[in-house]
Amino acid sequence: MLLNEIRYSIINTAKGGGVASDDSRLSSRLVDYWIKYYRNFLIPEMTDFGKLLMPELIQDLGCQTLTTVDRAECVGSLSSVEWDCDIKKVTIPALVDLPKDRGLVYVGSIGKNDPYDIITSEQESVYQHRLLVSRKIRAYRIGTTLYVVSPNNYRLKYVNVRGIFEDPTKVESCSTAATCACFDPEVDEFPFPDTLVPKLISAIMQRELQMSQMNIDDLTNDSVDNATRAVQQR
Repeated sequence: MLLNEIRYSIINTAKGGGVASDDSRLSSRLVDYWIKYYRNFLIPEMTDFGKLLMPELIQDLGCQTLTTVDRAECVGSLSSVEWDCDIKKVTIPALVDLPKDRGLVYVGSIGKNDPYDIITSEQESVYQHRLLVSRKIRAYRIGTTLYVVSPNNYRLKYVNVRGIFEDPTKVESCSTAATCACFDPEVDEFPFPDTLVPKLISAIMQRELQMSQMNIDDLTNDSVDNATRAVQQR
């Protein structure tokens, strides 16, 4: 389902099936924020905290270009200080908060079928000194920076990344046709299962619109809200 379709459904339901006027407090931007917020709120519950992967939630970032940096990454007056050990990195959009970084679904070859080990930054120190895993390519995340350790393949320049991202509308998604573009709410499917959209809408109606309905709803399409009109008529 499209983001626009979910938004219109909420607005029309709130207006009793009528068309929102230009004075409506229920702006498209506000409703879009609610949709994204409650999507992220429901994802831990519906995926058993990331244990159950739903393909509809996952977005593909396509080929991501890696940058080689010193592990220390000191900046400013300390930019000359180095750890003397290079690592590769790339910046990715913020992920939905799930235990054990389960929002990061895949980091691997651009062929999309060769996953690298996804670990934590703390586990990296263990990987370095274990014979069986020290030569494996692996990745770990700190904030929105994804680090890739490539012991045997220093020419590694690109990775494919897939995940469940906090704000789907800010993700530049890539299709199987090898084309990438910014999220278009009028064309792109919103990354949420259609079968659970009613639950999403119900959560918004119950938790947000009950408060909104306490305000005087302005149905007169004259660019003057009811509160202002009431003062003018005194």
